[in-house]
Amino acid sequence: MNKTEINYWLKIQEVRKYTISIDKIKKPNKEHEEQTRKIIIAAQIILDNKDILEGGLEIYKRNKILRIAFDYFIKYYISTFKKYMNDNT
Repeated sequence: MNKTEINYWLKIQEVRKYTISIDKIKKPNKEHEEQTRKIIIAAQIILDNKDILEGGLEIYKRNKILRIAFDYFIKYYISTFKKYMNDNT
């Protein structure tokens, strides 16, 4: 396994530590609330699907722009988790 693959799987492990209860996502704008819920649900499905993660690894290894986008998405997921855990605990 090369360094890129190791980094990918370490990031997946980190994100899997966080689970967001969809019920805790509350926003004044109901449309934005629903959009955020859809994004989080999709992320949780992806994190539970080994085939998607392995396909994601192949894309991650081949394209630097997609690696950057993937890193931003991970930061979004973790920040969303922290936001809703802090706001609604």
